Amino acid sequence: CAILGILLTLVFANININKKNDSKINTLHINPVIKKNKKYVFDDINQVYYYLCKDNPLKHDYIPHDLTLFKNNSLRHEYLRKEANIALEKLFSESEHAGYPLLLVSGYRSYDYQVKLYNEYLKDNTAEELAKIDDLPGKSEHQLGLAVDLADKEQNYVLKKTFRETKTFNWLYQNSYKFGFILRYPKDKENITGYMFHPWHFRYVGKALAREIYDSGLSFDEFVDKNK
Repeated sequence: CAILGILLTLVFANININKKNDSKINTLHINPVIKKNKKYVFDDINQVYYYLCKDNPLKHDYIPHDLTLFKNNSLRHEYLRKEANIALEKLFSESEHAGYPLLLVSGYRSYDYQVKLYNEYLKDNTAEELAKIDDLPGKSEHQLGLAVDLADKEQNYVLKKTFRETKTFNWLYQNSYKFGFILRYPKDKENITGYMFHPWHFRYVGKALAREIYDSGLSFDEFVDKNK
């Protein structure tokens, strides 16, 4: 608990809200033509590509039915949905082989646990400030068992905004989609996602969708909006 408290303090202390008025983001792999795609049902909570945002919070008693223990490097005993767990094991193996060892800092979190985190944050921050992080009860993808917070050796396995400047982050950004993961809250997309940039937060959506999102250059929110 003490370690978790320190980590949470460091996470929040390092959060920096960067607002830019740049309305056009140049991304090398952007495909300007986005076709409607009906093969994904984004409102089916049983699917790994379920779309969660502030407008459709999870019920307090929602618990994924297939949570399994992650047996690779993790801060504590962390659980994920089975499919995401298997994919993360493969990603960790490949990242280790590439020279970028990772640590899973956080996986599944229950609604009640999110409430505890939120109340702790409220002691030092306003509700308005907290609305820009992804730890809101019922609105956190961690409750889906499909979100992971990742840290690396270069950052002493602590979640920090400077993670985006590391070689590990660059490797993750360029390769995580191959394992079904996407960077959920990208930089310069805060006004779209509703949350500040989280370089450590990746979401499992399955290989096929992850590749499509990566190739499009869009955030998950934008992709869903164009493919309803």
